[in-house]
Amino acid sequence: MRWTRLVLGLTLLILNIGAASDSLIEFRNLAESVKQFSRQYGFKETKNFRDFSSTGQHCLYYHPKSRIPFSYLDMSEKFVSSAILSEALEQARVDPDRYDAWLYINMVFAGGTKITPAFLKKKKSQRDQAETILHEDWHDTANLPYHLEEASGELIKIAGAATFLGQEKELDQRLKEKLNWENSVNQKHAELTALAELLAENQIPKPEYFTKKAALIKYWPWNEGITKIAHWHSYSYYFPLMYRLFYATGKDLHKFTQILLNLPPNINGNAPKWRGSAKQYFHNTRAAEIRIESYLEQIIQEFTCPKSHAIGQAPPLLNWGGFILP
Repeated sequence: MRWTRLVLGLTLLILNIGAASDSLIEFRNLAESVKQFSRQYGFKETKNFRDFSSTGQHCLYYHPKSRIPFSYLDMSEKFVSSAILSEALEQARVDPDRYDAWLYINMVFAGGTKITPAFLKKKKSQRDQAETILHEDWHDTANLPYHLEEASGELIKIAGAATFLGQEKELDQRLKEKLNWENSVNQKHAELTALAELLAENQIPKPEYFTKKAALIKYWPWNEGITKIAHWHSYSYYFPLMYRLFYATGKDLHKFTQILLNLPPNINGNAPKWRGSAKQYFHNTRAAEIRIESYLEQIIQEFTCPKSHAIGQAPPLLNWGGFILP
């Protein structure tokens, strides 16, 4: 009986290793095809998903319970080895009584993220895998402030993967569902932010703040916690703008990416870099994003209302990516 169990165990182990090897080969082939496909939209060659690692990275995001962060840029973070929140808090020496926290397990990131068993297990479908590759490679291609880069990356991954896989018929529905979700995140974040502002302005006492905050996040998915909501907000805040821009171009993904890759220097300059404090970086990011947001609204206006100019008046010409509007 013992030998039977041992043989069975070894057989299952060999089968699992073989399946994992097949999954890795299939993913690498898919990644190469997606990367080649993305070149037509101006994507650069990147180091993402080139190498394999048996382990992933875990990042602990945290912030004081008395405030609502705008995004992941607006909170503290520490890399930890444990994938268990309580252990991660202890490793990072973060007091759970003072801080809200969320643990990003086996995170995927630009700048050379590796293929891990956890990634292959979580992202099983070709669509999920293609979307993740496109999103992370967009980060290493674009030079945008991060909230705009995250939101545009979300739209590009959905539209790009749909085109790559020949699933264009599903695109409108998927983008509509995505927009509805991002709008719900934005609304919930706005409610929480307004509540935190009341506390900051001493208009409500702390006990009332915590009671009302708990009520706002009582039900799923908001019971994932404030830190997770703020992390979602990093991607959701500018998604409605990206959605409108994409449809203003007639769902032309090439035009969409070229607009964002060729912003005028006086509008974008260089995306803020990590210099000085994280707080200053966040404020620099928001200042740049507000300029770009205003410019993109002009682009949308030119696409959607080309005849709105006064008779006899030449319409303004907005030059982007080699194209001249209107």
